Amino acid sequence: MIDPVPVTRFLVELDDPQTQALRAAVAQVLENPRRRVDTRTPIEGRVRVAAGPASVHHFCRGGDGETQAATRTDIDEDTIDIEDFEPEDTLPESHMYTCHSWQLVNSNKRGVCLMRDRRSVNTPMTDDLIGLQSAGREDQWAIGLVRWLSIDKTGTHRLGVELLSSNARAVSLQLDEMQTKPALVLASANAELIRVVVPGGTAESDKPLQVHFDGHEIVLHPRGVVESSNTVQCLD
Repeated sequence: MIDPVPVTRFLVELDDPQTQALRAAVAQVLENPRRRVDTRTPIEGRVRVAAGPASVHHFCRGGDGETQAATRTDIDEDTIDIEDFEPEDTLPESHMYTCHSWQLVNSNKRGVCLMRDRRSVNTPMTDDLIGLQSAGREDQWAIGLVRWLSIDKTGTHRLGVELLSSNARAVSLQLDEMQTKPALVLASANAELIRVVVPGGTAESDKPLQVHFDGHEIVLHPRGVVESSNTVQCLD
């Protein structure tokens, strides 16, 4: 047996002017959702892209090693292989780093869109850390995070990259007496704010970070984790 009182109250509420106005507003939003205000400016040119914390760290510290010709069939003429003869403790005895040439498509205030006609040997994935180097800026790498990746039927890859910094310093993060990890200190317009990028799962927001660079040692006290994934952590 259905209680008629709640049913009657429900029917009365449906006829209430405020309820009707709310329903109309919801229907309008569903029919015509607001579009994101995002002005994108077309740009031309190419950038070299290195993917992954270890590779970005390697190239930011100068890419010590030997440039080799691309001889494999799966690497095109835009690929540069550099073999590291002084690898990190956490890497194999000899590790091959690669960076690839990507075409600039457009930009906005937060980042850039990149395009490549064919797949890279080490294609960046969503949330991957990447370094970008423009022509004429061989000593400077911009740092970004991949926010989206699309691949069309022709195999063209597009990356949406959020830029974190226009420059970075490669440092070593001391985990214990024997082990270090590659890390980056990002340049910032705010001198009081330092952002550190470390491999995923390496740091905790409430513990100090001991880093080494150019023969110096400093201790940083992060205020919190602002970005965290399986591959990278960003701490302020």
